[in-house]
Amino acid sequence: MGKMGSAIAYSLMLTKPNLHLILTEFHADHKKEAYAEYLDLKPVAISTDNFVEMAPYIDRTADAYVLTAGVPRRHSKESKAGLAEQNIQIALKVCKDIPRRKPIFVVSNPPVQIARALREADWRKVIALRQCTDTLRELTFRERATEANAFVLDNKGHTCWTPAYACAQAIAKLKVM
Repeated sequence: MGKMGSAIAYSLMLTKPNLHLILTEFHADHKKEAYAEYLDLKPVAISTDNFVEMAPYIDRTADAYVLTAGVPRRHSKESKAGLAEQNIQIALKVCKDIPRRKPIFVVSNPPVQIARALREADWRKVIALRQCTDTLRELTFRERATEANAFVLDNKGHTCWTPAYACAQAIAKLKVM
């Protein structure tokens, strides 16, 4: 439920009406910030004909899950393998209460490796949203010069609106929500 999770929730509410979003934050140090994000999302839910709530647990009856839990990549020289190992362990811990037949959209970095690890642990419907996160941030300099959102892409980590909106669009296209 960090910044990426709340940005995806916001984008989903702008994309589709009649959603019931349940937000969860597991990290004790981030619970106050997550609650503040939830309070910011409540009026958006009302104005877009959606419903949002904060829960201390994973609701096993949900239609789908969006996994944003994990340690963020601090800089480009950080080992991708080390980040993957850390975030795979976090993902396995967070997903333990999700039914194995329900769709899980993986946004946490690196999404492909995390999705592979979840599939190996027998979750059946795991979708890595790499095209929404990494690709948007890996444009060449020439592509960035013509990109309307270049300021977002150049300052990776400062904002997550562009990747969050792309993730929401991908989730909405798959019609599980």
